[in-house]
Amino acid sequence: MSRRGYVQAIGKDKNIGIKAYARFRPLIDPFQNDETDLYVYPNPSTVMVKKSLDNADSYTLDGVFPPTTSQEEIFNVVGKPIIEDILSGYNGTVFAYGQTGSGKSYTMMGLNIYDSDTKGIIPRATNLIFSKLQESNREIEYSLKCSIIEIYKESLRDLLSNSGAKLKIKEGPRKGVFVQGLKEVYVVCEEELMNVIALAESKRTVASTKLNQVSSRSHQLFVLEVDQKLPDDTEKRGVMNFIDLAGSEKVKESGVTGEKLEKNWKKLKK
Repeated sequence: MSRRGYVQAIGKDKNIGIKAYARFRPLIDPFQNDETDLYVYPNPSTVMVKKSLDNADSYTLDGVFPPTTSQEEIFNVVGKPIIEDILSGYNGTVFAYGQTGSGKSYTMMGLNIYDSDTKGIIPRATNLIFSKLQESNREIEYSLKCSIIEIYKESLRDLLSNSGAKLKIKEGPRKGVFVQGLKEVYVVCEEELMNVIALAESKRTVASTKLNQVSSRSHQLFVLEVDQKLPDDTEKRGVMNFIDLAGSEKVKESGVTGEKLEKNWKKLKK
């Protein structure tokens, strides 16, 4: 069983627009006695996968996190720099990719969004954003709004709305690519935002598998827009995208293949 999960971060860095990190989780039942893969970490950005005593594949990324890495350490390296970019008026994205059971949702959301030790990148990011805004000049006006979408079997579902309205991806000269009919919720404090996230999590499509008792069967896109108005009337807008992808081995079973898969994914990446 693979224990690899990938986290990618996209920020404003002009030299390196995309950074890729690998996080390894401990073995879980029923694979605790499986020793077919041995992972060696010769330095913080390289991992070697030993398939036999004399055969190993080496991979170099922007960072490699062994199983002992804490949630806080992950956030400080992957999430914190992008949040600082967002508050400076840039856009950024963090997404997790890997097979079922590799720890994507744990990395992005955590076991408990209110627990200081186990909460993931998203709740830590919301905490940092509000902390930074509250510490800033009181003359700065700011507003935050969020939307959360589930993508399941080629359908879009608004996790913040009970209307059941069918969502469609549109493109216009002013807005660019957007989701028509998507509900956007304004929040004024961290508690409100955490409640919104908890509501969305409770609606997400999940199912039990052999590898994961509560395994996501969908992609989830969480968008947080931060608008700031400075004392000199200049404005800054930063948009943060958090994406928790479904298990990578489940694409074939999702009902989206070939041209349709490529077309919709390209739209959502814009």
